[in-house]
Amino acid sequence: MTHKKMFAAISFFLIMALLFVFQGPVCAADQPSGGSYEHVDLGDDALKNKSKKPSTKKKPSAKPSKTPSTNSSSGQTLSAAQVYERNNKAVVTITAEIPGVGGGHGSGFFVSANGFIMTNQHVLDMSKFSEVEHLTVYQVITSDGRKHTPQIIKTDSELDIALIKIDGKGFPYVNLGNMSEAKVGEPVYIVGTPVRLEFRSSITEGIISGFNRSDGHIQTSAVTHGGNSGGPAFNNRGEVIGILVAGAARLNPKTFFIDGEKTIIPVKEDVAGISYLIPINFAKGIMNLAY
Repeated sequence: MTHKKMFAAISFFLIMALLFVFQGPVCAADQPSGGSYEHVDLGDDALKNKSKKPSTKKKPSAKPSKTPSTNSSSGQTLSAAQVYERNNKAVVTITAEIPGVGGGHGSGFFVSANGFIMTNQHVLDMSKFSEVEHLTVYQVITSDGRKHTPQIIKTDSELDIALIKIDGKGFPYVNLGNMSEAKVGEPVYIVGTPVRLEFRSSITEGIISGFNRSDGHIQTSAVTHGGNSGGPAFNNRGEVIGILVAGAARLNPKTFFIDGEKTIIPVKEDVAGISYLIPINFAKGIMNLAY
């Protein structure tokens, strides 16, 4: 080998090595720097205790249907209206109530045609009422208004993910995307049941604001409320890329006068435009454990 060829080869390998060292991850974002923000789950007050898993019943022999989803967008870019039209019938409302005591609701979505539904674990968690928790009545309300009694298949309190199932077949279901392909600034659409049952199948729009927040969550600017927990977050191809899990809140000191004495009490206030998603890639594992 001539000196010129040797020099060219060495230069090439040095350049490739430098590129390997200095090239950063595609979707990386800085870790949060702290401050007064905190996670607040989006279930009703009765559902906010995550300390205990609900009991898991024996799973059914049926496996999630492998029939291709009819919602496939073939990679095309969709408007908010198109995302909603293709997917709203696959989104459900989940209620948890102890008769005479209380309860609340969250959201969820079909991941198979034979009744498997993904949601948050804390939507099912009624351990706050530990003495009467066993009396909890769960119901799934589908887009046609029908009520179904679900079976709890699998829960993961650390990831805050649950898989449940209702009897039946031919349910509309979503396509699961890949969160690792998403980028900051891309649109995201949240569908669910915020605040009250009358607001079933509501959609809000935002963008992906950042990655790698607390617990690996994705930050979004979409406005969400109590009851949105467990609902799907869609990209502009109509694929689920995350599960809505929490909103942000901060503690602001407020001054009160009690019996003539000045008292400062921290008051929790919601922070609009900051919500968090569990990457759908995390959730796929719990589906694999179920069958």
